[in-house]
Amino acid sequence: MRILLITILLQLVFPEGIHRGCMKPENSRSYDSRPVLPETYTSLSGHFLIHYDSPGNEEAPIQEDLDGGGVPDYVEEVGLIADLTRQTLVEVMEFREEIPDEDGKYDIY
Repeated sequence: MRILLITILLQLVFPEGIHRGCMKPENSRSYDSRPVLPETYTSLSGHFLIHYDSPGNEEAPIQEDLDGGGVPDYVEEVGLIADLTRQTLVEVMEFREEIPDEDGKYDIY
């Protein structure tokens, strides 16, 4: 049952086709290096740091900002989904917490 719930949560977080260009070979990166992206957003819980490209870059997220907060709604949604997924996995299902890095936040690129 837990595996089914985790699978469903992961499918909600990473639906197919939502990330433009992520399957292009020229965008592939080594797993031992992190991309350098100019913009960041900390999720509302403070557990996640979302990194994303600036407007005008081919890999930038959709720039729609209906709440006028200065952060694209897509990026805010990523933070919200990460927070809700963490809450379900850690607080409800009692899995261990994520392992943060030096700044105490889990990075999402």
